[in-house]
Amino acid sequence: MKKHLSKWIALVLAIALLLSVNSAMAESGKKTLTIGDSVTFATLEPFQSTSITGVAYNCLYENLASKAATGEVIGYIAKSWEKTGDLTYNVELYDYVYDSAGNHITAKDVEYCYTKMLGVANALYYASCVATGEYTVDLTLKDDTMGGIENPLMTVPIVSQAEYEKSSDFMASNPVSTSHYIVSDYTSGSSISFIKNENYWQKDESLIAPVSRANYDEVKFISILEASQMKIALETGVVDAIENMSSTQVTEFLDGGAKADKFQTVDISSGMTVLINLFLSGVESSAFHDDVNLRKAVAYAIDRNGVAMGATNGLGRACTVFGSDYSGDAPDYYEAEGGWLPYNPTLAKEYLAQSNYVPGTKLRLLAEVNTSRAAQVIETYLNAIGISVDISTPDSAVYHANYNDPNTYDFAICLSGFDYNSTYWYKQYRDVGRGYSRHGWVDPELHAAVANINTVQGHTQENINKVGKMFDERVYGIPLYNQYLYYTTNRALQYTDFNWTVTGYLALWACTTK
Repeated sequence: MKKHLSKWIALVLAIALLLSVNSAMAESGKKTLTIGDSVTFATLEPFQSTSITGVAYNCLYENLASKAATGEVIGYIAKSWEKTGDLTYNVELYDYVYDSAGNHITAKDVEYCYTKMLGVANALYYASCVATGEYTVDLTLKDDTMGGIENPLMTVPIVSQAEYEKSSDFMASNPVSTSHYIVSDYTSGSSISFIKNENYWQKDESLIAPVSRANYDEVKFISILEASQMKIALETGVVDAIENMSSTQVTEFLDGGAKADKFQTVDISSGMTVLINLFLSGVESSAFHDDVNLRKAVAYAIDRNGVAMGATNGLGRACTVFGSDYSGDAPDYYEAEGGWLPYNPTLAKEYLAQSNYVPGTKLRLLAEVNTSRAAQVIETYLNAIGISVDISTPDSAVYHANYNDPNTYDFAICLSGFDYNSTYWYKQYRDVGRGYSRHGWVDPELHAAVANINTVQGHTQENINKVGKMFDERVYGIPLYNQYLYYTTNRALQYTDFNWTVTGYLALWACTTK
């Protein structure tokens, strides 16, 4: 009871603060946008290996390039790029890039940022970045992956090396970047506010990337973890928009819903596969390590249709392939076989009996707050065949820290966004450079196969089916369902167009209003 009370007190205090600030902004004639988000903004440090700052990242930092709503890759800091070798691209930078503290950004800063990111992230698509001139770098890919240079251009934040190194906390609380916004207020775990950078370096309006438009004087993000509180905040005007509106709350805001006249809901999953997965840990401390029978028992025990319905109120579609059947490069043999490892509790019990599982042992299931319902449904199915589950749903910062350490869980629920199944397989199951995949699986044969399938030459239906069969045999993970994601905004904003971030979220601050 005390825990729930404290959450409501925190929300009331946030409402009071934001109402007073919004009132002051209205009196001064400034334009403010407030967004409710389900992340906790635990750190603003640029070279974190997870996106725990959510969509706010696009106000924090700029990359070399971004994507337009059309899917076209557009330069931010990169003026142009061209392929100069089998895996190497020469990237030219604008020569007048400055951060908000006045530091001139050169190729050496870009080289530093790319090298720094290689030391903390597991699944990057480039091997090196080397300055070749004051405003040019050579960016070399790891292999000839699908998408080519796009991902490397869009995945590394660019900051001044000198400014980053002199920061007492490495910009964890007060970043200095090339962005169109400056952090004006930050409370770890609660909120982050930005004011417009009046000295934004890119002065030519025609060259500003779509998501770098700053159509608001101030942008605020507040962390609201409970779906019901998120809804209240939107309805009472505490926030102007909700990023990733919960499927348990969004129905009445959709077209035809009771509140559609006052609120506009946009499907932000369009153009991108959004897949909810159950990833199994392969480290020695995991119950699934070296126990394929237990892995198959879990897979056959879970009715993915039931999980999709129970977790999304019908706003999800169960997976019938290993990966997403929305993607154009799925294995093509599943339909004849009734789908990927179809629900079969009888077979699940048979595999469980052949496994090393000790009755009563609790398998550690890691989930985020917004996937807690899926975790509960999964627990019900596993309990039905005799497997006990211990569900952990920490806040966003702790979740991401644990998710990046497969020693902390036996299986974890995670959302993946991707264009191709081959990209999804590559990211999750390639060798991250230490002999194992990001979830701890040591499998050189699979590592090589997913690396090959993600290349232009290796991306054939024959290879896709071959890799699919490998996943069928190994069961290192369980694709659960494709989910729709929604942004819900107050219709008073009267948006006339939408701009999308690299990760598929709406950049509302960059959208045009009437």
